[in-house]
Amino acid sequence: MPGLQVTMKNREQILALMEEFVRTRKLKLNSERLIVELLTFIVNEQGKPEADEGCHDDLVMSLAIACYGLKDLVSSTPHPWNWNCLSSHPNITWENVKEDLASDNPHEWDDLSENPNITWEIVQEDLASPNPHDWNWWKLSRNSNITWEIVKEDLSSNHPHTWIWCELSSNPSITLENIREDLASDTPHKWRWDHLSGNTFGWKQQPLIKPALR
Repeated sequence: MPGLQVTMKNREQILALMEEFVRTRKLKLNSERLIVELLTFIVNEQGKPEADEGCHDDLVMSLAIACYGLKDLVSSTPHPWNWNCLSSHPNITWENVKEDLASDNPHEWDDLSENPNITWEIVQEDLASPNPHDWNWWKLSRNSNITWEIVKEDLSSNHPHTWIWCELSSNPSITLENIREDLASDTPHKWRWDHLSGNTFGWKQQPLIKPALR
């Protein structure tokens, strides 16, 4: 019958792993009896970890063996991460994404498009590569790293991209001055005033928006 034989050679390693699991809170201890045994589990004068005199360590050793078996299970069973949410997470950087491109991690380009670490320079670099990715221009349009200067420069290029004006209207980097400048031009764009009302500046300066409508 398969199992784990605890020997003098591997006993310390098994106990050390249990200590790591407990210290890093990889498991939750619900047994009062187990906790009592852990509190009376000492290192004796000869340096051997064991139960204090008159105490028991059956549950401690059982937990240590379980942790040893759990180690291999955890390392071989990845969790079902939500890659949509991870792709837009502010701790996910472009460097992380590039490293993952060679793996099976399925980053979602829709959600990466609004990741606060994704800049216009990164998008341009990717679009100029031999295998550009399918960026979501709806979400890029509301990415706070996209400024009016970027949009204007792109619109004046030979191959402008498809900016989404209702999403640009929600972009917190688009200011009231930017919109007034565009409305005063010969070819003003179709800003969405319902979206502008929810914009960071729009909510605070709504009285300033209304005159621009006239």
